[in-house]
Amino acid sequence: IFFREDSAMTSPIPTIHTTLCTEPIPMQKGHQRPMAHSKSPGTLTPGSWGNAFGSLSHSFSNICAFSLGSQDSSWCTVERKERQFSRHGSTAEIASLVVSNVACSPNYLGEDLASFIRDELSSKHSASRASLCSTVSGELVGSKRASVAEATALIVSELNPTTQVDLRRQATVAGRVVVFLTAGYEGKRFIFEIARKMNLRVVIIDSQESWSQQLLEEGVIEKFIPMEITDMDLSYLPCVEAIQGVKENFGQLDGIVSFAELAQQLVAKLCDHFQVPGNSLQSVNAARDKYQSRDAWETAGLPTPKHYLIKEEEHIPLAGEHVGFPAVIKPIFGAASIGVVRVDSMEQLHTQVMKVRQQLLSARVINGALQEGIIGDDEGCDAAAWIDLSIMMEQYLDGPEVDVDIIMADGESVYEAMADNWPTIEPYFNETGSNCPSILPQYQQDELRDLAVASVKALGLTMGVFHVEGKYTTHGPRIIEVNCRMGGGPVHLINQLVWGVDLVVEQMILSCGGEPRERSPNMEPLCNIAEYSMNSPISGFIEHTDFLADWQGHHQLVYARPLVCPHQRVTGPDDGMPTWLCEIMCTAPTVEEGIQFVKDVEKSISFPIVHDLHDIASIPSFPSLVDESPPLAESCEAWAPEVPGMMGYSPPGAPGVPGMFDDASAPPQQAWAPLSPHLP
Repeated sequence: IFFREDSAMTSPIPTIHTTLCTEPIPMQKGHQRPMAHSKSPGTLTPGSWGNAFGSLSHSFSNICAFSLGSQDSSWCTVERKERQFSRHGSTAEIASLVVSNVACSPNYLGEDLASFIRDELSSKHSASRASLCSTVSGELVGSKRASVAEATALIVSELNPTTQVDLRRQATVAGRVVVFLTAGYEGKRFIFEIARKMNLRVVIIDSQESWSQQLLEEGVIEKFIPMEITDMDLSYLPCVEAIQGVKENFGQLDGIVSFAELAQQLVAKLCDHFQVPGNSLQSVNAARDKYQSRDAWETAGLPTPKHYLIKEEEHIPLAGEHVGFPAVIKPIFGAASIGVVRVDSMEQLHTQVMKVRQQLLSARVINGALQEGIIGDDEGCDAAAWIDLSIMMEQYLDGPEVDVDIIMADGESVYEAMADNWPTIEPYFNETGSNCPSILPQYQQDELRDLAVASVKALGLTMGVFHVEGKYTTHGPRIIEVNCRMGGGPVHLINQLVWGVDLVVEQMILSCGGEPRERSPNMEPLCNIAEYSMNSPISGFIEHTDFLADWQGHHQLVYARPLVCPHQRVTGPDDGMPTWLCEIMCTAPTVEEGIQFVKDVEKSISFPIVHDLHDIASIPSFPSLVDESPPLAESCEAWAPEVPGMMGYSPPGAPGVPGMFDDASAPPQQAWAPLSPHLP
């Protein structure tokens, strides 16, 4: 593995010489820069990796790695045709090993530990590197090291180094001026740090209360314009005036962008006004409106589930007769699964439509995202000011669900990556977890990928990053929705770690009129990821957030963190949309092993939920918690870490609550149905 030398040493670190493994480490299939190895001693120095991975809030300057000294010229890049390398395990297995032992102490590695790693690697290099993970990582766990997330990003960067073409593409947009509409919640901070590392000149338009003002003070962005962005019609002219001022003050305007779902239509309208790259308002409207989306897909001849628009109460029986049961109702302009409910009878349909409508009336738009609220909330603004509250009923789709992340340039797809979504908590369809790469049969992956791209094209979307959700049903592939922006939660990190593709970088290049990436067919995964968000099994109050303590520091975990605060009110599936309690992500030599690992974590956790706050021995002085839960922005998003990935579960066997891998359509008592026939 080729490690760049960091000449700016910020702390005294002893030089430790080690004989590097002479066996070649496998590179990505089709890689243009495989590395030749040397027996010459390498030097242990601190590396600075922040430029490569802006998704991490903390710089990689505290990570040590085996780095070549400048005197060593025998490590060199060669063309694949000039040198053939033997393979001892996949790159995913190699990544899994190095994740466990590259993240070394920034203060002192220790000669004994260095010798141990050296001996293990050199004596067993003919075996799969993954088989060494547990042995080597066992020696590293427990000491103060860089996080596994940082180590994973590091190794992915070295297995799949940025090519000269990619560096040139990024350089073409350096110095360009881009305006962001709403910064989103604070967990999206990594987006602006990536933009800074691309040398983009960033301006943010957001409310006076936005957390993103601090980015100006920190030098991450160049200008912050306080403005309350409500609906598109009311916000359009003030935004035009503000952006015109940016254009005059900076002398140029190269792009307008947002990573917030509800801002996409306003972005499209502004892009058209200022003649900067973007999708048409008509195409974005069609994507945002689920009913319009299905009409567009039907017109294009794509398979589309039965659906019916419910605008008035008298439409309810007509919808039930047309679509049939089981079915799903959802807001046509919804987000975050709010108001998405399964119905199995006409009686349920009528009841749930009324309930969802009330839910939408109380929903709030905060930081450009739709969130559940309580009537009377004054945070953010009413969802009715942003979205149409009409509801659509459509045919229930069975089968495994997937996400397909797509990059479009000039009307053609240049990148598609698929992840399997695990069964949701019904009837509310709250998300649970995912794995990447997909383990569906290859023909199903191909059909879903092709349909996802065709669906994006049918809507008229031509450029940018898109997050497409679909299912492979008993009747074949079907699309659930197309999102006109990068997916939230762990989507950015998963694409970066598994495929070496930074979706933020790609979006910024396209939005600023840069050179799009070239299509890379036959991409090989750099590592395997399984991630899981655990939903509250019951309603009550969370006593403490130490339930992940036994897993902290485990060598397979990229992260394990709570998404709630002590004493926060949480909701179980019997009472409404379940509250996400914590999230974990792991790497593994195979996807199946990653899934099994999170199963083991799931089984081990007991959530400390009490029915009454008075059952908690010691309660700090937060009287508001007794009456209501903290706002989502405080209770969950405040926990968003430097590496993005947000949110959601229930332990198997909990009364009336299916486990993570249960068949979503089966009765609750059917426990632990496998996600895929390929899993044990």
